[in-house]
Amino acid sequence: MNAIGVPYHLDEPIPGFDFGVRVDLEVIGELPPADFWQCMDVLDEEVAPAVCSHERPVLVISGLYDQPRRLGRAAASGTRRGHRVG
Repeated sequence: MNAIGVPYHLDEPIPGFDFGVRVDLEVIGELPPADFWQCMDVLDEEVAPAVCSHERPVLVISGLYDQPRRLGRAAASGTRRGHRVG
């Protein structure tokens, strides 16, 4: 299993977050002082290359990325940027 940790609850970082499993990569973005949705876009752009570059299956763990829609958006964003999915 390839596990990616994104230690956030929505747009709030959670330092020292216990993912409950070993993660292969931890993604921490530099969030702008912006509104919530702009921060989510930044996190999507940070997560996308990690999701696209890992062998399948990929497990993304976070207070935010428990939403399949956002994970799909992150993967699609990576594809648009030239990262190969799958």
